[in-house]
Amino acid sequence: MRVAACPPQWVEFEDQNSILGVRDDAYRTLMACQDYCAGTAACVAVDFNYVEDSCWLHLDPRNLLDENTYSQDNTTQYRIERQCATGTAVTTTSTVTTSTAGLSAYS
Repeated sequence: MRVAACPPQWVEFEDQNSILGVRDDAYRTLMACQDYCAGTAACVAVDFNYVEDSCWLHLDPRNLLDENTYSQDNTTQYRIERQCATGTAVTTTSTVTTSTAGLSAYS
């Protein structure tokens, strides 16, 4: 079993699916379907139908556009987020230099 350096995160859209998903009946559970997607570099989402236990893979981000997305009972779309959250804070520092050259003091 392969372990990802950074486990994918999933954004869930209940009762939704998109056009042009490719059905693969070898993956009959949500976990198996998501693992299949995570192991496929081009995968952008899966639709999982809970009535049929069917896995639909999306390889084209255009499938996920609003005009290609529809309501469907008992199907949830899971969009994969592959960026790792590092938890590293970004710190910005500034240096200000002040010069008194050329200034005269009045008493």
